[in-house]
Formats: sequence, C-alpha cells, structure tokens
Amino acid sequence: MTPIAAKAARLGVPIVTGTDVLDRHGDLLLTELERLVAIGMTPRDVLTAATATSAAAAGRPDAGRLRVGGPA
Repeated sequence: MTPIAAKAARLGVPIVTGTDVLDRHGDLLLTELERLVAIGMTPRDVLTAATATSAAAAGRPDAGRLRVGGPA
C-alpha cells in the first residue's frame, strides 16, 4: 500500500511541513522530513516543502527562500 502523501507528491500536489505539537516540535519536524524522504521525495523536494512551499501556503511567499537581502 502506498501512503497517500507519496501518491500526492507523485501527482504534483504541493507538500508542506509543520506541526502543532508545542513540545519537541523541532524533533518532530526532523522526523517528518525523514519520513517524506522515506516515501520517495528527494531531499531537495523535502527542503522545498519545509521552506518555500510551506511559506507560500502560509501566505508568506516572501519568506522561506534564500536570497541576498531576504529575511533571515
């Protein structure tokens, strides 16, 4: 059985990352990133999901990208 996230990623559905867990959220985000790689996303696609795609989904397309003069 293929996880629905893997199927969605293959179909081009934007994948975002995040957690609503207040304690250990950094650890859980790393686990989420590892799981996205495990379902077949490339490390580059996973980093994009955790940065630019998540920022755009949150209505902040100016954030989540590395560029000169960009927000830290």
